Amino acid sequence: MKLASIIFIGTTVLASHAWAGGCSDMAAFNTQIDQFLNTASIADTLKNDVKELATECQMMHNQGMSVSSISSCGDALKLTMVN
Repeated sequence: MKLASIIFIGTTVLASHAWAGGCSDMAAFNTQIDQFLNTASIADTLKNDVKELATECQMMHNQGMSVSSISSCGDALKLTMVN
């Protein structure tokens, strides 16, 4: 019984840690996008493009894809780095 409890708790901790691993990537992405969008000297068309790509990235991430494998995430980050 004690061994089963230890295995259950260990599995739960490892699974929750693995599940949350993608959250930190998305949080970093969101932080960079938010900082970019709060810059006053950016054209509205560029802001709209970045917002659209970020929204698509968020939807695909919610479906289980990693941020690094989603092309719209990469495209949005590239736009933030150009300016």
